[in-house]
Amino acid sequence: MNVTRHKLFKYLIVYYWFLSVFVDYNPASYTNSGIKYYLLVVPVALFIIMNFDRIIKKKIRVESLLLILFVLTAIVFSIIKIDIESIIDITIWTLPLIIIFNSDYTVDLCLLNRLFILTIIAGVIYYHLGINDFGYLPGQTFRNLHQGLWWRISIFPYRTPPATGMFSLVVLFANYYNNSNQKSRLFFIAITLYFLVLSGSRTSVLILLIIMATFIIRKAIVIKGYVFTKVMTIIPVVLLLMIFIFPNILLKLNFENKLLNSLIFRSTSSLQNIEELQSTLNRQNIWQQYFDLYKESPIIGVHSDMVSTIGQTETMIMKYLAQFGISVFFLIIYFYRKAKVAVINKNDFAFSMISMAVILMIAYSSFLLPYNIIYLLIWSQINYSKNYV
Repeated sequence: MNVTRHKLFKYLIVYYWFLSVFVDYNPASYTNSGIKYYLLVVPVALFIIMNFDRIIKKKIRVESLLLILFVLTAIVFSIIKIDIESIIDITIWTLPLIIIFNSDYTVDLCLLNRLFILTIIAGVIYYHLGINDFGYLPGQTFRNLHQGLWWRISIFPYRTPPATGMFSLVVLFANYYNNSNQKSRLFFIAITLYFLVLSGSRTSVLILLIIMATFIIRKAIVIKGYVFTKVMTIIPVVLLLMIFIFPNILLKLNFENKLLNSLIFRSTSSLQNIEELQSTLNRQNIWQQYFDLYKESPIIGVHSDMVSTIGQTETMIMKYLAQFGISVFFLIIYFYRKAKVAVINKNDFAFSMISMAVILMIAYSSFLLPYNIIYLLIWSQINYSKNYV
């Protein structure tokens, strides 16, 4: 039965990969009803129903308990606010995560690499069919030229380039840590770096640089033991927040290379003042708007109708703080514990994937939806071990 469920999970991965590559899910092409909508939500709903017995196990892990407390308190708060939409949203988002974690569902490296190669092939074919607007070689796109992004590419025909960057980043980490075949490992590292950088996804590049910097800092840390574990666990978040809290750091960068300027500043030249910089890094403004809402109801949060007025869903942690109040702290503690366990076990791959998830929840949460291939891959790769290679 366990083997069968693992196979069904892999089929679910392939299914959502297929939708990502071959079906146009731009907002204008569907609403919260109709065939496209049900193609998205029904499979993940069935996945929850089929695995409902995995939500609560005889021996509940501390991490699972934290997620259960998060979803239960969020539901109770939503009932108090008579907010049915919030109940549905938080249930569908959290339960697959609990199930994947409790069932140790994962995706083997061979399948992951095959899906990546097939996506590249599809992207090339669709470009020559006139469907992929960005192409697979620098200079093939006619979009974002005002930002100097003439070089931007994408392997997903119907998705914007950040999807290419995120998918490439997951495959990069998986091969760097888990591919025992040196030639295959080098090939996938090279090709994923190519698509990651040229996707023009600042978030993907930022995650990679932050994780690299974290491991460099680890070598320089002289303290050991429990203090080392706590410091190491929070370094990625600290590095991320420093960039947004102290954006003046970026003003010190003065690249002569137009490609680097367009990637970092969305301009062919380095930015000259803090106002120009903040216009390209607007996360602080979104965080502040959500925090202002949270202050209106700091215990149970505000109604989802009020949250939707912000019009931005890319900072999930702050959105959940405003929407579900203090229950979000169970979620924060969950990720902290997961990262700490990875540090203690010296599992750099799991730590990298957890750091990626946390950064996305803080800065760019568009991909962290239960019917998105990136959501499923990140959680399942945290469960991965070299025994599967």
